[in-house]
Amino acid sequence: MNALIKLATTALEGFLSAHLPKLTSDWWQKHVIDRLSFQQQRHVQERGCTSLRDLDFAALLRVLDQNWFELSSALSLPKEARNWVKELQTVRNKWAHQSAQDVPPSEMYRDADTLERVLTILGATRDVLSLVEATKTEALTHLASHKHSQPTNSAAASAQEPDFSARRTWLALALVSARSPMKAHIIQALGNLHWTNDVSS
Repeated sequence: MNALIKLATTALEGFLSAHLPKLTSDWWQKHVIDRLSFQQQRHVQERGCTSLRDLDFAALLRVLDQNWFELSSALSLPKEARNWVKELQTVRNKWAHQSAQDVPPSEMYRDADTLERVLTILGATRDVLSLVEATKTEALTHLASHKHSQPTNSAAASAQEPDFSARRTWLALALVSARSPMKAHIIQALGNLHWTNDVSS
């Protein structure tokens, strides 16, 4: 995921560089510096940052979020995309402080899906979007093929069922919101999950 965030940093920088200068001649001060948090402003001053390429992903996301009204008005961006940007800020913070513990595949899928949605409105290249889709597919595969220990009695089998049900529900919800290229992968994951449940029962 961190590798995808690095690619997203480049895409976001390109998007902002293409559109912020069109808002006003004083765009760097008015739409970048003034929109950053106090800590980010101090960081920019200490490092002598003079362009968007000098900013990290967190700062670029804040610039996008804080300039949303101006950019969405000029570019007719979808209203729901503002929520994706805010969710991506949470995703970024999580991965910036990620422990050694593995991230659950359902969480990985959601994070990658949020990233893909934002990258799409930014006009990211097909190659970048394909890498994100590959991460989502891998997460679905792990989710569907996760092996449970064989239950030794009916009580153990019953205890497993809520987890299978939860994963089936999660995949079904993902299917509803998925874009067309992902639907086949989710349907396959659902089928694999039902098969695994039948075997363990």
